[in-house]
Amino acid sequence: MSGRCVGLMLSLRNSSVGLEGTKAVELADEITAIVRRIDRKVNEWATLSRLKSFLQQREIKDGIDRLHRDMDAAVMKFNISINMELVRGRQESKAIQARDKAEVREVLERIVQSTQDMKTLLSMQSSRPVEEIMESLQTELRSPGLNPGQQQTFREGLWLLHEKTSRLPPLTDLTGQISRSPNHAIAKGTFNDIFKGVLNDCTFFDSAV
Repeated sequence: MSGRCVGLMLSLRNSSVGLEGTKAVELADEITAIVRRIDRKVNEWATLSRLKSFLQQREIKDGIDRLHRDMDAAVMKFNISINMELVRGRQESKAIQARDKAEVREVLERIVQSTQDMKTLLSMQSSRPVEEIMESLQTELRSPGLNPGQQQTFREGLWLLHEKTSRLPPLTDLTGQISRSPNHAIAKGTFNDIFKGVLNDCTFFDSAV
């Protein structure tokens, strides 16, 4: 019993470093209180004489069993509470990520809708900003949570940047963004047929398939 208490206290102490003020430490404090109560009881039994220990052996055994049950219940409660805290933490993290993603999407939408922002973007000497915006637009267009209005805005923005800069979208994975128009090959080769591709509802380039 003493060894179990010591091991548990050491584990709690080492694991609580840097977690001051958190729910985990509050739960650990509850276990610490139980461990201290057990320690007091064990020390009380240790002070008994040999005769009293023998005469009270049944009481001591029942007490030890009860303390073990108390310890098991406390550890179980701790584990359940910690797991619930972890789940809550993951949910809060997902909510924050979703909120951040929505904010970034809204900013991107405003940039694309702003004539001044687009002019400023196109006037930059470096091509990197345009590529970054095009890549962001492509990424958003592959997102399942995009509403139809945003989808149309991002398609038009991506197409406008292509028209003004003659740059191809930087992401090579165009899954869901390319369709054939018409659906039959416009030319046939020895190994491949040539189809006209449409990117985001805009005729874009001839593609070998």
